[in-house]
Amino acid sequence: MSTVPSRTSARTRAGTVTLFLVGCLLWFVGAPIVVGVLTDLGPVVLVGLAAVQLAGAAGTAAWWLRRRGVGPAAVGIGAGRWRRDTLLALATVPPRLALELGVLVPLAGGVANEGVQEVLRLTSGGWSAVVGALVLGVVGGGLAEELWFRGVLVGAVPQVFADRRRARAVAVVVSVALFAVLHLPATVPDLVSILVAGATYTALFVGTGRLTAPVVAHSCWNATVIVALVVQHG
Repeated sequence: MSTVPSRTSARTRAGTVTLFLVGCLLWFVGAPIVVGVLTDLGPVVLVGLAAVQLAGAAGTAAWWLRRRGVGPAAVGIGAGRWRRDTLLALATVPPRLALELGVLVPLAGGVANEGVQEVLRLTSGGWSAVVGALVLGVVGGGLAEELWFRGVLVGAVPQVFADRRRARAVAVVVSVALFAVLHLPATVPDLVSILVAGATYTALFVGTGRLTAPVVAHSCWNATVIVALVVQHG
């Protein structure tokens, strides 16, 4: 695996952390706010938002990799053991679905829960709206978010610190916490749900060293929840 050279300056470390935070603000805070305020969140807009998030995250990560002179393995991109990683990811979906639909969603208000209502609003325009929501969930969520919050934050950022083990431990905690905060949980069950999600994806990344498992797990989770809610309440 290509890694970042160990001897880095304080300026490099500060720049790397700043780049990550700016990316968060641009692609995962600013872009959703802009489209939420200025548009009706139709299917074309959702697909466009997903494309912007993935292009922004991937482009920023690629620029950082070139600047540091390292390969994509630094952010967990690699084809090794993809079948095993995929099966491992898929195995996380059923127990989470049982917890979510059997416990957390009912505790958070059931169909009246804000998160459930948001999905139903986004998919209320027919099958084109469902497709748009699925694209956003898979591309904007499964691909872009995992690249940024797991690949860049947990994989790449710690490599510019002298004590990489400690830096990675901090990055793991920040990844789960920041991921939860940015999803704006409205209730305690919502908070538990997003913390479980962040912890699951982070554990998959740390355990495999690759993005395959968290990307598949996140994408399948988003798609499964969207389809389940549409079938039940759409």
